[in-house]
Formats: sequence, C-alpha cells, structure tokens
Amino acid sequence: MEAGNEKFRGGSAGEWRKYLELTAGTIISVLALQLFITPAGLYNGGTIGISQIIRTLLAEYAGLSAEIDLAGVINLMINIPLMFMAYSILNKRFFWRTGFVMAVQTVAISMIHISQPIISDRLASCLVGGIVAGVGCGVILRAGGSGAGFDIIGVWLAKTRVRTGVGTLTSIMNACVYLVCASLFSLPTAIYSILYAVFSAIIIDRVHTQNISCGVIIISRKENLHQYIMSELERGVTYWKGSGGQSGEGIYIYYTVISKYEEILLRRILSQKDEHAFIVVNENQRVYGNFIRRLN
Repeated sequence: MEAGNEKFRGGSAGEWRKYLELTAGTIISVLALQLFITPAGLYNGGTIGISQIIRTLLAEYAGLSAEIDLAGVINLMINIPLMFMAYSILNKRFFWRTGFVMAVQTVAISMIHISQPIISDRLASCLVGGIVAGVGCGVILRAGGSGAGFDIIGVWLAKTRVRTGVGTLTSIMNACVYLVCASLFSLPTAIYSILYAVFSAIIIDRVHTQNISCGVIIISRKENLHQYIMSELERGVTYWKGSGGQSGEGIYIYYTVISKYEEILLRRILSQKDEHAFIVVNENQRVYGNFIRRLN
C-alpha cells in the first residue's frame, strides 16, 4: 500500500505532511493531558500514566520537584528500551514516526505545565480532556505513528510470547495502572481517570478511520479495474461478469474489503479510471482471515 499511496500523497512532500500531522496530533493530546487531566490530579493510562505516578511519588516522598513536568522525561526513559526491543518487529516507517512522536511528546509534556485546572469540575475535565486527547491521538494514528508505550509491549508480546490480541494486552496493562492509582491515591481518582480514558477511546475510534473496515462493491463496464486496486492499494479483489438488469449489457462486478481511510484513495482511483462506476460501501464489516490492518 505504501508505494501506491505515495503516488497520491506526493512522495516526500506527503511524508513531510505526515510529520506535521504527527506534531499537531501530539501537541493536541499533550494539551488535553496537561491542561485538563494533570491539574485535576488525574492520571493517563499507559507508560505516561506510570510516569505520572512515579513523578507524584518522587515529589511527595522524595521531595524531588522541578520547574518542568518530570513525567515527560520519565516516560521517554521507559520507552527508549521498549523501542529498541521492538525495532526488529515494527514497520520501519512506523518505528521512526513513533520515535518522532515520543520526542515531541517529551518536550511538550515537560514545557506545558499548569498547577490549577482550567475546569474545576472533575467530570467535565474528563469529558473535555478525553475529547481533545482522542482527537490528538486519532490524528497521530492516521498519520502512521503512535505514542509507543503499552502498544509496543503488546505488539512484542503478541508476536514473541503469547497469542493474545494487542488490544486485550494493552487493556490489561492499563487496568493495572488504574489499580495502582486506586491503591496509592483514591478510588475516585482511578474512576475519573478511567472515564477520561473511555471518552478518549470513543473519539479515537471516530477519528482513526483505519480501524473501520468497509466492504466495497463496484459495478463497472471497465474490465481491468481490479488491477489498479491491487496495484495502488495492495488489497485483494474478487470480480465476476454480470449483466445489467435493465440494459442487458455486460458489466463487471468487483468486491474488496478496505479500511475507511483507504476508501478515499479508492474513490480517487475510480474517478480517474471510470468516473461512471457504481459503488456500494458497507462500513463496520467484520473481517476474518487474511486481512491486514494498517497504520499507514
């Protein structure tokens, strides 16, 4: 898919655009964390949440505090060995984009820091923070990167140790973070932090359209459309010959499964090759078997 998509994205210019999107998404997600969640005494999931817990413990019990938020630096220190561990099993473009996100994230968390919450009500902070964070994280994922952390651990475990889904593994690890929050701080702190994570996850699913599988039926008089789809999107296509019910003319019927993000690319292909093609798209398809879900 990557080689084909570059034709639509403009090669190196498209890659620069991706890094701009990664920067914007990272800053948006950090703003949500540092303006709405951290000042409210709440915690993120993943390695950022672990970093926040460590920072709080260092401040309260070791008297270690700084002008910057140490959670950013601690999170980087946790993620560097994880990235090296996963280097061999990650797509290299995804690896470097994720490393870039980590760098921007570290600087942003360290520099953006307020002590008083913008919104005094904790539930409202969770809602607004979750929405903003979800948008930021969704942009990062759409640009082909991630915030590393538990996702990296999940991928590594799924490919080397256990045969459990990455989502299941990361959910279990996040649950452990919130259990620690409940034990060290208070149950309300953990509950509000979980609500923030839920709101964020809902928005991520709306923004990150690569998570949405679409079944596509294309009806065309063109005989070779499947070749362009397989070449440009690297998706399998099934096709057969048919007849128009009214005209009786010969037609070709194509069927493929793609992500919602790839639907845009497919429409561009069809607009160039057969602008009269009839297209039916069914979203949220359950797909089993050899269907590759991509981040870029």
